[in-house]
Amino acid sequence: MLGDLLRQAGSLHEINEDSWIELRTDAVYRVVFEPEAVVVKVYGNEIRLPDFAKEPLLAALDGPRFRVGDLPGDLDDAGKVVLIRRLVREGLLVHQGASYRST
Repeated sequence: MLGDLLRQAGSLHEINEDSWIELRTDAVYRVVFEPEAVVVKVYGNEIRLPDFAKEPLLAALDGPRFRVGDLPGDLDDAGKVVLIRRLVREGLLVHQGASYRST
């Protein structure tokens, strides 16, 4: 898995609104809703996002496979790309352009 994470991290710059992404098959995380934020707890880290990112975040975590630009919600394409790059970097999502293959 570490090798896959490193390859995914190396592909972050390639992610754009036309990229295909999927939920990592072995992802372990918890989503916590706060009054003005949503927090994803993953592998000992916390990703704290403003409440307006909740809809695209939940859609991304619902998977199984999606195009970044098709995520719902109020984020523009640049915001969606930033969100997805962060979730890929944290090991929750997989960029289909990288060498990871789900089983």
